[in-house]
Amino acid sequence: MLAGTERSSGANGLDQDILEVTDDFTLLKGDHTITIGTHNEFFKFSNLFIQDVTGTYYFGSIDKFESGIADRYAYNFANGSDPRRPTAFAAQQWGIYAGDQWRVSNSLTLNLGLRFDLPRLTDSPTYNPLVDTTYGIDTSEVPNNQLMVSPRLGFNWVPGTSGKDQIRGGVGVFAGRTPFVWISNAYGGTGIEITGLTANNVPFNPDPYNPPISFPPGTGAVSVDTIDPDFKFPQILRTTLAYDRELPGGIRATVEGMFTKTLQDVFYKNINKVDSGVKTFYGAPVYKNSSTAFNDVTYLTNTSRGEQQNISVQLEKRFPFGLYVTGAYAYSKAKAAFEGTSSVALSNWQFQTTNGNITTEQLTRSFFEVPHRFTVVGQQGFRTGPVNHNVGLVFTAQAGSPYSVLMGGNPNGDGASGNDLLFVPQNYSDIIWLGAGAPTEAKWNEFLSMTGLDAYRGRVAERNGLDAPWVRSLDFHYDFEVPITAIKAQITFDVLNLINLIDSNSGLIRYVNNQTYTALNYSGMDAATGKPKYTVNSGSLDEGRQYSTNDLRSRWQIKLGARLTY
Repeated sequence: MLAGTERSSGANGLDQDILEVTDDFTLLKGDHTITIGTHNEFFKFSNLFIQDVTGTYYFGSIDKFESGIADRYAYNFANGSDPRRPTAFAAQQWGIYAGDQWRVSNSLTLNLGLRFDLPRLTDSPTYNPLVDTTYGIDTSEVPNNQLMVSPRLGFNWVPGTSGKDQIRGGVGVFAGRTPFVWISNAYGGTGIEITGLTANNVPFNPDPYNPPISFPPGTGAVSVDTIDPDFKFPQILRTTLAYDRELPGGIRATVEGMFTKTLQDVFYKNINKVDSGVKTFYGAPVYKNSSTAFNDVTYLTNTSRGEQQNISVQLEKRFPFGLYVTGAYAYSKAKAAFEGTSSVALSNWQFQTTNGNITTEQLTRSFFEVPHRFTVVGQQGFRTGPVNHNVGLVFTAQAGSPYSVLMGGNPNGDGASGNDLLFVPQNYSDIIWLGAGAPTEAKWNEFLSMTGLDAYRGRVAERNGLDAPWVRSLDFHYDFEVPITAIKAQITFDVLNLINLIDSNSGLIRYVNNQTYTALNYSGMDAATGKPKYTVNSGSLDEGRQYSTNDLRSRWQIKLGARLTY
């Protein structure tokens, strides 16, 4: 049950000024087309983001709620005269590049490129002496003036003289835009500008303008966000190779492969959590806070672990009577040690699912992997008098998103209750079952078989080891153009999810919210038997309980549009 303002929206706003300066110079010299250019961006950020700005109270039961004593309490506020003061800082990203399109021969073209990027942070965060003396981290230091070098080489080769074959590919280093939202946490989360308090067993105060801020010694703690001063901005190495071939019957075929290797990516740690020397029942460390003055101390650093393979096959044909048909299949396999899915440092850390060891980089299946995807497109163009018509269908079918099954109860003591992957017992009798949904042995085995968790008996399930249902969609499009003297008018008509229009029980998009499902809660160890206790809520092991339905995309939609072109 939730009541009151959502915890992240009470004080949330972003103002940013961005100035971009780009200049390219192109020189044609013999067989070479040389481009030299620069792209520079100048930022000013004013980021207001203070979670729990009116205080957030967590009650573990209705009885606790009625007693008015919260099991856990969180409150964040900006220090100074304005408790909602935004965090402000400026940044720059300088970039220069040079490229040469070299026509070596009539059949071979090379593309050579070299790019340099230099992200700069022109302001320093505030120094927090307590963080420095406790962890040896200077909060005023941020990664700065790191030169990023991105060399690239591509080619296009047409073998023989028929012109029916083409081989193309390339290799290069690529970097996206600097993720300044992650850097901004180090400015607002020093513990100086904004104080973040957490405490246990706090009396509820209904006044949102005067949340509790004073607690007995040892019961309240501050959370801060820190960053590795040697943090490297994300970069990847990517190589591609493709073959295009014109087949008999005017069919064009393409086969393409791509491999991507992570060079630098983000990795979050919580450096206030240390191994207590105690083990969980499944062998993972149990953690404790190294300092009672702090609760969570996130640390943004890097990992170089991660890779992705992609293979695609496509066939297409254009008929002389205006019909165009194409079909494609794409295969993907992606692994990652960490994937930043939130703008909030603590959320990035606490919602990264783990086998219990929160300090080791675990290379597992990516949240974004789509192992199989089929696409078929058919489009027919025709003319009636002066009017051009186009009608088409687009069908897609792809594997569902990967997801994980969790156990609540924070068995490893890291303070995060939504990141512990489920330990699947070897036998039903290895667990003491509790709760209204405590399963029979047959029910438990049915749940394991239904989800695919039976492959993990006797160990912790893998991150993203399960699959949501396949997603299928069929869209219809029709448009016609009417020339009106110097104006061309286009009218469009689209039906999205035509399958659902035909059959209301089809075309449904089922997914697992946040790609995690908490099936049960760990409730400690049974003193008499030494077995772990699992508490199961009623219905949580029922078939399909882990899935939600995308209400909008699962419904058919009709769109009408008009466009005037002068």
